Amino acid sequence: MSVKGLSTGEISAHLAEVYDAQVSKQTISTITDKVLEGIAEWQNDRYLGLSSEPAGQPLESRSGT
Repeated sequence: MSVKGLSTGEISAHLAEVYDAQVSKQTISTITDKVLEGIAEWQNDRYLGLSSEPAGQPLESRSGT
């Protein structure tokens, strides 16, 4: 949701309204930071050709069955 330009406060309010979940702005910020770090690593790995996952192959067909 932060990618859509929502602030941590807006995300917190949305989670409270839709899911009746109380999540602090700090928790949302921490989670967002970790997700963005993971995305950056994934993009870098794929860019460098280090990914072990075949590009463009659906998850269902990766099991070899």
